[in-house]
Amino acid sequence: MLVNFFYTKSIYLGKQHHILRSADQDNFGKEFTPLTIHLRDLIDSGSPQLSINKSGHCISNFVDYFHIASKYIDPTKSAINTAYREYHSYLTAGKESSSETVRKICETKPSPQVEISTSSNYHAQITPFLKNLKNIQATYEELIDNGLSVEQPETSLLISNLMKIEPTSIKISNYEKSSMARHITPMTAGTCEGKRRTSYTSHIPFKETFGKPIEEDKFFPLDRITDLLGNASSYRNACLYALIAATNARESEADQILWQDINFSTREVFLRNPNTRSNRNEAYRGISEIERNRLEWKGRGTELTVLLEPYGSLFFKYLEDYLRHEYNPSCGHNFVFHDKYGKPLFLCDYSTVILHQFKQAATKTLLDQPHIAGKLGLHSLRHSNIYFFKNYLEHSKGQGLSDSELLLLTGHSDIRSLQKYAKVDREMLLEKISFANHMRKHGSIKSSIEFQIKYLEERLEIFKKELEKQNKKDTYE
Repeated sequence: MLVNFFYTKSIYLGKQHHILRSADQDNFGKEFTPLTIHLRDLIDSGSPQLSINKSGHCISNFVDYFHIASKYIDPTKSAINTAYREYHSYLTAGKESSSETVRKICETKPSPQVEISTSSNYHAQITPFLKNLKNIQATYEELIDNGLSVEQPETSLLISNLMKIEPTSIKISNYEKSSMARHITPMTAGTCEGKRRTSYTSHIPFKETFGKPIEEDKFFPLDRITDLLGNASSYRNACLYALIAATNARESEADQILWQDINFSTREVFLRNPNTRSNRNEAYRGISEIERNRLEWKGRGTELTVLLEPYGSLFFKYLEDYLRHEYNPSCGHNFVFHDKYGKPLFLCDYSTVILHQFKQAATKTLLDQPHIAGKLGLHSLRHSNIYFFKNYLEHSKGQGLSDSELLLLTGHSDIRSLQKYAKVDREMLLEKISFANHMRKHGSIKSSIEFQIKYLEERLEIFKKELEKQNKKDTYE
């Protein structure tokens, strides 16, 4: 919620961005130019529409907070830096903050009281703005000198105070050094040599999420997905849900799919990058440049998908029903999914048109698990697909795909993101620990040397069996 400002929208190079305007009676409607400059810099650098929207929202709320905070603090560098670092406390603790300044701010601008991880995401948008302030100020002054903007004392003072915010110098840990060394390139070789680095967010607790096991309320129960499709409010929705469950497509990838991405004769589905698609103008006919720039793409290892059954067959079944009963062939575009008015689904309001209807179907399906149904979204179907491939897919060499194999299928950018799906690995680990605890509890406590001998004996048995297999193989050959 903004207190001292309000939003309007503008278009630059075919992309929308926020314009932050003063809500003050004396300066009503005057533009906060620094944000406009920064967002247009992001557009110039090729940032996607979603990132531009997120940056505009996060920075606007921070500027609004800082504007209020300025009334309660001295304009010294120390006080300003403290107010900046207390923004995390404002976001997460709100009225319960230990800071008197934050508590006063909350009386005017209520805190959203978000999780630490959300605060970290907000700061990830604010940091580039702070780093860019010197260039922003130079551009702002140039606009004023050329008569393209009118100087506003309040804006100039706000920029001046924001420029007093400085990053903290912190020691580079050995873990960071080793991580940087693993990803070293000729262009980044010098970055590993220093002993310290600067950070605008060192005061925010870091939360490692890569290895955290996926929770029960994050994936749709595998044995209930077919029921979910049957409870969908339309053939379109059943088709969309089946597509995500079959391919592990992200929701944005699924609702952007075109008819040319489906091969009906071979029963194949392709997920293609909208930015590199051939014949782009023809493919995306019927939508404007601004609408095209709203197409999302996070990346995938391959455009060809592997359809998990029975959801692959159900996708084509519901697709036929959707074509026969709901699809509007005169909608004027090539997108498979549209709303009842023919508008491409990816342009519709996600909360009301997509998520709300999914939650209704999930609630009908999971009557015995209402605590889970209320938390699930379409992304839970993607989680379910990956969860199955990681742990239960039976193949010639055993069960479950490796992380490197999954990386090709899922579009994850970091292999560590797949660790959370490893149910079998976790359960085997817990079984081993449980067995060891049972042995120790019942008096079978060994010395470290005895444990080492037992370990080596077990390894020896493994090598003997491998050798025996090799000898049998050589004999047959």
